[in-house]
Amino acid sequence: MSRSRFKSFRWLSVAVVVLSFGAAAQSAAAAEWKLQTTPQPNTNTWIEDVSCGSATSCVSVGENFSTGGGVSQAWTGTAWTTLTSPAKYMTDVSCAPGTSACSALPSSGSNAYRLSGTGWTTEAMAVPIGATGIGMMDISCQSATFCMAVGHYNAPNESSWNTLAERWDGSKWTILPTPSEGLGNFLSTVSCTSAGACVAVGKNGGKPTALLWNGVTWGAIAPPNTAPGTLTELSCYTSTVCMKADWGELERLNGNVWSSSTVAKPVGSTETSIGDVACTSGTFCMAVGRYVTEGTSKTLAEVWNGTNWTVQSTPNPKEKTGVEFVSVSCTSATQCTAVGRYMDPKGQILAARYE
Repeated sequence: MSRSRFKSFRWLSVAVVVLSFGAAAQSAAAAEWKLQTTPQPNTNTWIEDVSCGSATSCVSVGENFSTGGGVSQAWTGTAWTTLTSPAKYMTDVSCAPGTSACSALPSSGSNAYRLSGTGWTTEAMAVPIGATGIGMMDISCQSATFCMAVGHYNAPNESSWNTLAERWDGSKWTILPTPSEGLGNFLSTVSCTSAGACVAVGKNGGKPTALLWNGVTWGAIAPPNTAPGTLTELSCYTSTVCMKADWGELERLNGNVWSSSTVAKPVGSTETSIGDVACTSGTFCMAVGRYVTEGTSKTLAEVWNGTNWTVQSTPNPKEKTGVEFVSVSCTSATQCTAVGRYMDPKGQILAARYE
């Protein structure tokens, strides 16, 4: 952000949630969550994000706290393998649907990273003329030749942020004009459903803002009811059907109206938190996070069927503490991957598959 994007801190307390549009729910009764084996660095490691281009291709990114560098892994359809990571750790990753084309953002700086084989290549992002620094907060890719990244920059002689959006065309990053009025402006998250349809939310002029990319320009649409923070997440199924997650509240965009609803609470939970949501249609979303029971944190997953949320049975590493899911990516109603962490006693990588 050039903020540090610790997704572990973006939990949604006393959850509220999402999308209520669509016809009969897709059946996912046969699918279930199972833990996966992942390479475990002998260090304090935290995974922050995951994105799947297909059922057999996923990438996760995070931080090696012992070295301050990055950690990234790839799911090949049969196993998780370790990728060669850049020195600066990555906090967000997006893989284009149906491809292995993935791009990632670091915790700070003016570079992005693009997956190449088993490692990452550096891509220089555009910097506004005279800017004293940029901080990209989120990225959404639809192909090897289209990604959209959003964030903020500091203009000359200004200590406050201005909104920033950049497009990747397969060879370079280009700045796209966005509204920016007053102080403290930023776009914290973006979700694209095609190269001509993206939604971004953030703050502009100190107020909530939502913007729609139509393939040519960014234009304002109805703003969310609550002001997005720097750790906001957004998931869109179409350009007019989206869900915004922001700490203690979730809001859905349905047409031109934002509203909220409530997720289910696991039996016996004293705290329920949602960390991420992935939707494949208006009648299937998967929300993941954690819940606390008897002082112990456990993984949480819930399915949206177009009408309500249902708590799913999720696995947990035995006799471990600090267990949580932090990110999820779904390619269908029966194919999802979640990543997270647990303490043993240092941070360890957690991955699970829903199928």
